Amino acid sequence: MAASCSRREYCEFDIREKLSRTTISTNDTEEIIAILKSLNMINDERYAMAYANDKFQFNKWGKQKIIAMLRMKHINTAIITEAINQIDNNSHKEQCLALLKNKARSTKAKDIVELKNKLLRYALGRGFDYETSLQALSELTLQANP
Repeated sequence: MAASCSRREYCEFDIREKLSRTTISTNDTEEIIAILKSLNMINDERYAMAYANDKFQFNKWGKQKIIAMLRMKHINTAIITEAINQIDNNSHKEQCLALLKNKARSTKAKDIVELKNKLLRYALGRGFDYETSLQALSELTLQANP
């Protein structure tokens, strides 16, 4: 496990999952996790910061999707909040706008209303909140392209 942790960031939940797929007992699992924590090889706070940054920059995810995925990994709410707060609101909105501009080019719609609905659903699906999605959508100049 130490070798795995030295190659990339893992949270405690990921390590527990990996160890549960082996024949290692629960007591041994707890001991391994305690050792890895004491060596600072697993750190949920560091993991959440890296995860939020990477998913925002490389996967173009919005804050809502990042929050949901970190919750699935049983990261503490305070740590999630801290990780999300590192994402700048202006860059968050700019990224949403850039995604919608790109998606608008390839989206077929019979009228502007249908196109806006499709783009709004797309932005929400990517994890951007409703207000940010609407603001970005209002800044776009759209043309329907059936």
